[in-house]
Amino acid sequence: MHNGYIAHFHLLRRELMLGIAPELFAEVHGSTDTEVAFHLALTLGLERQPVAALERTVGVIEQTARRYGIAGAVQATFGVSDGESVWVVRYATDGPARSLFASADVDSIRRLHPDHPRFPRLSADDRLIVSEPFSDLPGVWPEIAEATAVTVRPGGLLEERPFTPQPAG
Repeated sequence: MHNGYIAHFHLLRRELMLGIAPELFAEVHGSTDTEVAFHLALTLGLERQPVAALERTVGVIEQTARRYGIAGAVQATFGVSDGESVWVVRYATDGPARSLFASADVDSIRRLHPDHPRFPRLSADDRLIVSEPFSDLPGVWPEIAEATAVTVRPGGLLEERPFTPQPAG
């Protein structure tokens, strides 16, 4: 998942696409910034180290943008999952990053939205990650800080750490 943009992507697209591993390049069917960022992240280790790969991906995008004199290269939230854990990132090169929230208490969410068809299936260990909270009640939807990577593991364990783009090696 990618919610955001790469500034002046039309100018950066070719160079970023050349950074995609040859064995993955045939899987690129479109030309959106999301698809290019995803395949670049796969190239840079997304399946082994999701957060580190996203840090390298954003670093490559920012490095490429600087060569073209483009400011504010990345504005995004990213989300990936292996079916067991979820990794999300809130980040912007410049200015405020797009919003991102994690649920704190599933029981409160169920009480607030008793008619929502999916919420009864949530366990007490589940977490919801959303771009906008379902309500503005304090404590129910803590905001994920800017330039932060979050890992959600089985059992609802939520770990936060700084997200720091890494320049290409």
